[in-house]
This record gives sequence, C-alpha cells and structure tokens, in this order.
Amino acid sequence: MKKVVVIGGGASGLFAAITAAKQGAFVTIIEHKDRVGKKILSTGNGRCNYTNAYLNASCYYDNGFAMEVIDQFPVDKTLEAFKEMGIWPKSRDGYYYPHSDQASSVLDILRYELEKQKIVVKTETMIQSIKSSKGQFQLTLTNGKLKADAIILACGGLAAPTTGSDGSGYELAKLFGHKIHKPVPGLTGVSCEEKFFKELSGIRVQAKIQAKIKDKLMEEEGEVQLAAYGISGIPTFQLCRYIARQKTCEITLDFMPNIGYIELVDYLQTHTKDQYVGMINKKLLGVLLKRYGEQPKKLAQGIKQFKVTAIGTSDFTKAQVTSGGVYCDEINPQTMQSNLVPNLYFAGELVDVDGKCGGYNLQWAWSSGYVAGLNAGRIDE
Repeated sequence: MKKVVVIGGGASGLFAAITAAKQGAFVTIIEHKDRVGKKILSTGNGRCNYTNAYLNASCYYDNGFAMEVIDQFPVDKTLEAFKEMGIWPKSRDGYYYPHSDQASSVLDILRYELEKQKIVVKTETMIQSIKSSKGQFQLTLTNGKLKADAIILACGGLAAPTTGSDGSGYELAKLFGHKIHKPVPGLTGVSCEEKFFKELSGIRVQAKIQAKIKDKLMEEEGEVQLAAYGISGIPTFQLCRYIARQKTCEITLDFMPNIGYIELVDYLQTHTKDQYVGMINKKLLGVLLKRYGEQPKKLAQGIKQFKVTAIGTSDFTKAQVTSGGVYCDEINPQTMQSNLVPNLYFAGELVDVDGKCGGYNLQWAWSSGYVAGLNAGRIDE
C-alpha cells in the first residue's frame, strides 16, 4: 500500500489527506498543535464561508496558477463533495456557508471523514528531519520515525499564529531547494501616519479607496472602517497585500463615491455647515473641515480625494491569510508536485497564492488539497 504523509492539519492538509486515502493510500497527518483544523473555526466570523459562486481568476493575486488548479476541483465539485460528507450549503448572495451557520460543522465532518478513511493523525508532533532518496522519504519525528512514498507539505503560512501557523513549512520547503516569496500579512488593516485617525476610530463609511502602487493605481469600493491606527474593512483588506510590500504608499479615499464632484459642490453651496451632518459622519466632518476649510470647492475636493499615507499593515496576528510562499513556478499546477523533487507535493497557504475575502482562500485550500492528494495518493500502474 502506498504511504502518504501530510504535514499540516489545516483545511488543505485535511482535504489532501482525505483525497489521498480515497485513492487507496495509507495516510498519516502530522500536526504540531493539539488538534487539527483550528483555523477553520475562525473563518467567516465563525460561520465558515467555505466557497463562493462568483469565483473567477480576478479573485486571486497570481498569474493564473490558482485557476489551473481550481479548474480541476471547482466550486460545483466542492459543494457536491461537502454535501456528500454532510454539509448542506446555504448561499448568501453567492457566499456559501454550512446551513448550520457554524464553522465547527465543517471541521466536524472533516474529522469524521478522517476516521472513516482510517487516516492516522499524529498531533503535538514535530518534524525533526526529512531525508529523500530515490523518490522515497525518511521522516524523523519528535516521537518516532516514518517512511513515506509521497509527502504533501500543507503547513500553512504565518497568518493567525494562535491557530498553529508558524512558518515552519517554509523551512521544510527550503530543505528541498524551493525558494520563498517573502511572506507578508494579507487581508488585514493598513496603518497610516496621520494622527487624526485616533479621533475617527470606530467610524464606518461607504467609500472608494485607491492605492498608488509604483506606477499602478489599485482601487476597491465598499465599507471602510476607520481605526486609531488607520483604515480597515474589506476594501482595505483587498489592497493590503500590495501595500505591505511598500515602505510608504499614498492612499486616496472618496467618502461619497456615488455623488459627482459638481453635484457635491452644489450641495455644499446650498446648505449650511450645520446641515452637512446629514451627509457625512459628524466626527469625520470635523476632521474634513479642519483639513480643507469651509470653502465648498475645497471641501468637496477633500471629501472626494481624502489623501493619507500608508506606512504598513497590521501584523500576522491580525491577518487572515499570508501573501507570499513557495514560488508557483516551482510547482506543477496539474499535480501540485514539486518541479524539483519527485513525490513532494504542496497544498494551501504555504504556496504563493492568496485571494480576496469571500471564501476564495478556502476554495484554494480545498482545490489544491484535492489535486495534491489525488496525485500523491494515486497508485502507479
């Protein structure tokens, strides 16, 4: 029987293990925390937004690698697979959750499937060394040794370290000659240098946000949250992976994206300052008036083009995903096998693939785990 070892018991590792076992392989999961799947419990604000009907290439920040993998196990197959395991899907505008609205439901059915497929799970176990010879592997663990015909590295990244993400997978990948695109926090807030943000903490506003990254203008729109350190909210999350790789970055906020400049000037000219609170949050209005004055054209410009300077992002403790990882050009997207080492496979956040908010990162975990598990577990004819 083919022996497959999956290193990492997160979403991608669990799915890879289950898929490999279904191919007839004997599968062992190595997890350094006291239980598997901890990060799944925090996804979707505890409800687990596990995929999205509107998934397409623009949802991922790479050069098409992610979609080559996802096309082999797309959204419809994901919904079908989870339904077969027991998860009844509930869609909210294309965002899929378990009908129970509990992330624990997803983890529970995955753990049940591990038992059903007779997968061995070794928790609180660390890798001390891995040696490869003629396509096989010898693993030395903190509590013994293992031999494997194939290894799947699904160790995750650095985001949300309390769930077990510690970056150890990068060191394992390096042992096999793989290069790492420097990991930075993804899907998190952006720190700004302006002191007035302390006055604005807690304000939520529908806004358009633009970030000038080198010579390219990146843009997102939605509910922006103002915080003592700067800005947060989904539109900010979508841009932070780019901002994280800059020392500083100019950001422009449009606090009234649905109203044109001329219409806004007309409103300001025909209403008194006291009436402006019907248009803009009172605290934010105070900062705008201090910064741009009461002259309608200047104030309108400030509302439409509120410029601030980003000086970084929140750290990995507040990040939802890791941006960066094992370079995609060192992995075969049709199999998730290393281009450098035979029978070494990758899955999940360890790879340099990250997506926007909305279930896209979990879909990457399921799809990459499936493709890695399918090929690692497949018995050669």
